Amino acid sequence: MKSSLALALLLAASLAHGASTVTGAGRGTFPQGAALGTVSLSALRFGIGVGLSADGIATGDFQAVLQGVSLGQPRTIVVTGLVSKGSSTSSSATFSGVGTLDMGDGQPPAGGTPFTVTTTPGALTLTIGTATLPAAAVGAGSLRVR
Repeated sequence: MKSSLALALLLAASLAHGASTVTGAGRGTFPQGAALGTVSLSALRFGIGVGLSADGIATGDFQAVLQGVSLGQPRTIVVTGLVSKGSSTSSSATFSGVGTLDMGDGQPPAGGTPFTVTTTPGALTLTIGTATLPAAAVGAGSLRVR
């Protein structure tokens, strides 16, 4: 609760100084052929709360739950992280940071994993480490750049 309130206050302060925010929660669908390692991806759920300043500094949180299949078995991959830099236009934003990647394979989550997210109207593109996934079409929920 405290972290949610602190994030809300931080985002409000960002808006007061001419900066922008990226907020959203929803579900997206990957195009056929999308994969991360040996996992064929089908969909993602995401949550974003990011404040972007005009100088490229950003604060906030990002989480994505990727759904797919590996070796015929369902697999859930979780990416969570703190955002540290970013930029935006009137309809799109790109932000990045470092977080944790849980490949859902029984191994411990990998900390210190860099990620980059690009949002455009109706789509979200995620880069995890050096792997850039194809844009997921956002079909449920909301994704806003203000």
